[in-house]
Amino acid sequence: MCSGFSKQNFCLLLVVFGLPVCVAGMPAAQHEPDMAAVLGIDGTSPKVKSCLGVFSKALDNTSFYGREIKYDGATGRNKQFRAFTWGLYTHRLFFHWPFDADPHSHTALSEQVEKAEFTLEVKTIFWGVVLAEQGRRNRAMLVAVENLGYYSRTWKAAIAAIIYDTHLLGDVVESSTEKTRLAVANTGQLNRNLAKAFRGLFSKDHDVSQRLIKGLGKARTSAPDEKGRAQAMLDYLKASVPQALREGSGVHYKILSKSGVVRK
Repeated sequence: MCSGFSKQNFCLLLVVFGLPVCVAGMPAAQHEPDMAAVLGIDGTSPKVKSCLGVFSKALDNTSFYGREIKYDGATGRNKQFRAFTWGLYTHRLFFHWPFDADPHSHTALSEQVEKAEFTLEVKTIFWGVVLAEQGRRNRAMLVAVENLGYYSRTWKAAIAAIIYDTHLLGDVVESSTEKTRLAVANTGQLNRNLAKAFRGLFSKDHDVSQRLIKGLGKARTSAPDEKGRAQAMLDYLKASVPQALREGSGVHYKILSKSGVVRK
């Protein structure tokens, strides 16, 4: 790279010219230690690494954009979407909303769709493409959670949400620009989605779920800005969820122990 030309500036050029590369933040796999720590599982276990790898790809794999959305002038592929770009939001524009949330609620993506000025028909096609890909990725993640020993739909979805939203909290913490931070779900949305996950996971242990919900909310309000709030939430999750999985009926600890993935 030319002397005096920073990596950040080079990455911005790639965004300006619409090349589908991940330019924001740490490599996806570097979130995986946090994802494992929140569940108290062994991140070095092949079973765990395989599971978390599916989540990392679901969040940060950009091949979907190049294949289904980005206009290719040479071939004419995706011509109906030629006015669309992810702009300075980078790859985070897609799938960086809370687990299983409605993509229409993702402010940054809706903003870029409106800027493209699609006809109603093209807009409907666009959202259909995004929803179909989200469904494919969600199914892959739920199968990955099954490999940790979970088969109940409710419990699979709850574990998936905790893993997924942990990655997003890490993205907020290490956002390098305002745009890349705004491309990720905010801590209020993540707090609500994690509360829903706790209620599903501990439906028979109400006291446990309520303690986690209250504690996470308190952690969020302990910091004055989004990065600080996300870090406080991450710290709380890593300190509290592994212990909570051992409490009440202890069924979750038993499931993870039987799968051989509990951290020693």
